[in-house]
Amino acid sequence: MNIQEIKISKKTIVLVILVVTTVMITYNVITEGMKPPTIDPINLLIAFIVFFGAWLVSAIRLRTIHISLDPEKKLSLKEYLYARLLGGLMAYITPSAIGGEPARAYYLSYKCNERFSKYFALVIYEVLYDVFVTSIGAVVFSLFYLPLTIPIIIVGIANTGFWGTMYLLLENMIDPDNAPRIIRFVVRVVNDQLSKRLGDSYTSFASSFKIIVSRMDIGRRFVVCVLTIVFQMLFGITIYLLGFNVYNVNIANAIIAYFLAATASALPTPGGAGTMEYGLSITLPPGLVILSRSFIYYTTVIMGIIVLYHSGIREIIERNGGS
Repeated sequence: MNIQEIKISKKTIVLVILVVTTVMITYNVITEGMKPPTIDPINLLIAFIVFFGAWLVSAIRLRTIHISLDPEKKLSLKEYLYARLLGGLMAYITPSAIGGEPARAYYLSYKCNERFSKYFALVIYEVLYDVFVTSIGAVVFSLFYLPLTIPIIIVGIANTGFWGTMYLLLENMIDPDNAPRIIRFVVRVVNDQLSKRLGDSYTSFASSFKIIVSRMDIGRRFVVCVLTIVFQMLFGITIYLLGFNVYNVNIANAIIAYFLAATASALPTPGGAGTMEYGLSITLPPGLVILSRSFIYYTTVIMGIIVLYHSGIREIIERNGGS
């Protein structure tokens, strides 16, 4: 993938934002009768600080994984934060959350002057931790809110199973001979098909993923797991702070709400429209659902747009044929 292939459709962006906004308004009309959610300015400020801190922790995690792949090309923490925020922006303004991974990979490949395929392997490895932590957590929490959480349990189990299988396949792409028989067979079929279509890009992706797995020892994996849990919980604490002294919600319910919503949003809806609201509504009152959903969505989009302009990536994309 090269810069000429990076296309940002303004119509698609506007459409996705409109869909998300419409879903939030519709939810608000049904549950609150268009009563605007209560906002405490102090709570809003503290919530923003914690929310930004969550993104910062996620940037530290990205740096930790990147060092395993390219120790000689370590970037400043700001660059990893920019990559994470650009990924968040693209996940929220494209029809599916998968838009975030290519955006992060592109930014890192540009900054490190390396192939996109190499850093796409890095972000795919990174997203595995998000999937396993949020999905497993959501499935466990869902057991206390049956039957409302049955759809989330299904999504969480399917998500974990799919990405677990993907990990086994990706880990053995370069050397399938030592893999279990069924994995070996699938990998060889995939290798035969994709290597013909993608050529060196496929080899670069496969070898990079293998390098990361081999260099991520138990200590580094533990650190990455802890960082993942911390920043995911900080997103939940953000929700709690938004409703502090306004809505009768404890911190546990706020964290659980975020895990349920994050897992539900794995379904491919534009910007998580509908799925996020459903996950949040299981443990949160309607007013806090709208307040937290709108805060998380629009704050991420605004920060991502600031990075898009400040980092110069927008001009590079437009200069090379993006829209």
